[in-house]
Amino acid sequence: MDEFFFYYYEEISEIKKLRKRKDHLSHIADESEDFVSTKEGVARPRILEEHRPGEVIYYVELIGVSDKRNIHVELEGNTLKINASLDRPLKYPSITGSTTFKQYVGQIELPYIPEKNDISVVFDKNRSILIIRLRKKRRSIEISID
Repeated sequence: MDEFFFYYYEEISEIKKLRKRKDHLSHIADESEDFVSTKEGVARPRILEEHRPGEVIYYVELIGVSDKRNIHVELEGNTLKINASLDRPLKYPSITGSTTFKQYVGQIELPYIPEKNDISVVFDKNRSILIIRLRKKRRSIEISID
């Protein structure tokens, strides 16, 4: 007796929903560098950069710092330098042992040289985060047509 085979084929299609436009973009700045520097007792803080319409926000994580008087922020050209002393030394564990550090030292390269009213700095002591807001420059430039 001959056997009869029937192949069944079903096609499933689905309509994907369009994604909503994102209002901001975030990334961690300078993540490729080592956390603990070659200098003994100094660590680089983790910095998160967030782009929003009209401003750039930098979140600088300063774990172990509880008082804003221990933080020094200095603007030199378009480089923002951050130095912060910890309340007490912290041990950072690593594969080769542990490193003790007492100070954070970091810097942020800003996209332009800001004026005094373009930048604001606030320390959130509950989360030990330094929040730096930089207003984006929007200047119209006239372009000549040849």
